[in-house]
Amino acid sequence: MKDLQTEAEKKPFAAAVKALWIEMFEDKESYVDHYMSSTWKHNRVLLLLRGEEIVSMLHLNPYTCIVQGERLALHYIVGVCTKKAEQGKGYMGQLVTEALRICKEDREPFTYLMPAAEAIYRPYDFVSAGWCDKFVIEAEEVDPSLPQARWDAIVPELGQAGSIQNVGNHTLQICPFDRWTAGQTKQLESFAAELPMDMHAAWTAAYFAETDQQMKCYDGELVAVWDQEKPIAIAAYLCEEDQSEAEITHVLAAKQYQKLVCRQLAEYVRKRLKKQDIRLVFDLPAYSFDAERMHCTTMIRPLQEEWFAKRISPADGDCMNIQNLVKLWLQGVMIYTPELV
Repeated sequence: MKDLQTEAEKKPFAAAVKALWIEMFEDKESYVDHYMSSTWKHNRVLLLLRGEEIVSMLHLNPYTCIVQGERLALHYIVGVCTKKAEQGKGYMGQLVTEALRICKEDREPFTYLMPAAEAIYRPYDFVSAGWCDKFVIEAEEVDPSLPQARWDAIVPELGQAGSIQNVGNHTLQICPFDRWTAGQTKQLESFAAELPMDMHAAWTAAYFAETDQQMKCYDGELVAVWDQEKPIAIAAYLCEEDQSEAEITHVLAAKQYQKLVCRQLAEYVRKRLKKQDIRLVFDLPAYSFDAERMHCTTMIRPLQEEWFAKRISPADGDCMNIQNLVKLWLQGVMIYTPELV
């Protein structure tokens, strides 16, 4: 197994890693190029080789996360894959086991990932921890002239608060990241930090810039939504290559504004792409749980039992293993880690 930690160590494998990533994840080459020129420089990569050929890989990407007000340096597991001809031979398990050893050695309370399927990671004691509320607006339903009652039907269960009438006679302003001033960026950092989420990436100017660059690889961008001088949402979207569909991957907004922001974003994306017939897929923070609509976006793997034990009442923690401690801690905890790479 190769454990690549420096740029010099990674350089001989860069082309092969890029090729395997595109083969297995079908990402655009421009996106993978951006990843290799940014995150790749400071992450840690585990490889299994047969001779000079990479047969399996795993990336450990460092993120600063805010967890119930505490800043934690954590590793995010991503880019886990094995060549199709080599699957089923236990290679992924070897890499995941080594990644968990590294994170535990670094005294991280847990590590996390976004699963392609939860069942893949449960044998390694990962616990489902974060959900998104996913819904679709078909092309014919984007029209902002639709009656409010119809819009309520398109975007179910988000509550009546935040309807279009809530902003009176003025309209919301959607401002792309490229036009944010330094002062606005500071204001948006504060806005994001105050949202009622118990675990999220540290939303800093650098994080915003990186997210915008990732979205631009897919003809998207990062935007802020303002109600006059007050920020009410930060959102990001990306598009399919044929622009038949756009996915809104981030919506950082209080629950009462979700419906309003979704409606405004739908119209903004349609106009910006000059596509009247575009399908929109939204991934929203799950402020309430509905098993029929929710999908798991985050799984965590606990590594330090004492960290979780300190965050629940002593009585609750009697005679419990670490998996139960984690599940107890997760009750009432809202985790939102959209589309990190």
